[in-house]
Amino acid sequence: MYSRLMAMTVTLVFAMCLSNFESVMAQATKTITNSIGMKLVLIPNGTFQMGSPIEEVGRGIDEEQHQVTISKDYYLGVTEVTQGQYEKVMGTNPSYFQKQRKRDSSMCPVENVSWDDAVEFCKRLSDLPEEKKAGRVYRLPTEAEWEYACRAGSKTAYSFGASAKSLGDYAWCSTTNDFPIYQPHPVRQKKPNAWGLYDMHGNVWEWCSDWYGDYPKGAANDPTGAKEGSLRVLHGGSWGYQAAGCRSATRLRDAPSNRHSFYGFRVALSPSGTLPEFREWALPMAMDETITARLNSIIADTLTLELTDGATIKVELKDLTDVDRKYAETWRKQRRK
Repeated sequence: MYSRLMAMTVTLVFAMCLSNFESVMAQATKTITNSIGMKLVLIPNGTFQMGSPIEEVGRGIDEEQHQVTISKDYYLGVTEVTQGQYEKVMGTNPSYFQKQRKRDSSMCPVENVSWDDAVEFCKRLSDLPEEKKAGRVYRLPTEAEWEYACRAGSKTAYSFGASAKSLGDYAWCSTTNDFPIYQPHPVRQKKPNAWGLYDMHGNVWEWCSDWYGDYPKGAANDPTGAKEGSLRVLHGGSWGYQAAGCRSATRLRDAPSNRHSFYGFRVALSPSGTLPEFREWALPMAMDETITARLNSIIADTLTLELTDGATIKVELKDLTDVDRKYAETWRKQRRK
């Protein structure tokens, strides 16, 4: 009787674990920390009103309100790219405001960068060995993705409400009179928006991928801006702009080669998969022992696992535990999509 009860308990616990495992694998990781320490958060797909209503204070004539659907989840940097992160990837720091008053400026947003510089940063970041292994390809967000993430479900002029009275809690801009004024500040010092993104209002203008152009007259799905042009779009306002320039819908445009101490950026990333990279695997030759490894490939039914020290081992699908086999089969299905 006791042995039967124990067997039923083990079976139930295993079923629950497998169910939870499948549930976790069905969702993309909510946050990512990449190889240079940059944090990105998953932005859920959805529909919103892009632009601003006619009565909004500070509204620009190029902010015609229209419905936009973002059909796929994507990741967005929790902060603007910092001077320290930029220097790690590019080997240089172009910022006008660096080591001001002999202070460490590595956590300040990189600025004095052009659109071309930002795109090159994304390319070089994507080419880093760890990022290539993870299948991550970085890019600038589209203008629609940027505003959607900035609003974080809000419908008001700012992500926190219609009035600029609370702007100082969320933004560095000329209206807030923070000391030292008229320069960018370290990231993550103000409150984040509802989706955990910092400095979406103020600090530095952020380059988007789009060519600047008129908004569509009707609803749009995953818009990417004008097909061609001479100017690229920036959003968010900066340390040198007043409240109206830091609204969610505010648009700025400039030539892609131009640099300014107001201009910075944050990166976007489309999910490359929904499974964790490194995880615990049971050794086929000793199921009571585990290794930490990443699944690199499955050829026929032979898996190549990469250990944390870079060494690789091969195992057969048939020799895996039920949980590991389920993981491997799900991994293979995702790669075939």
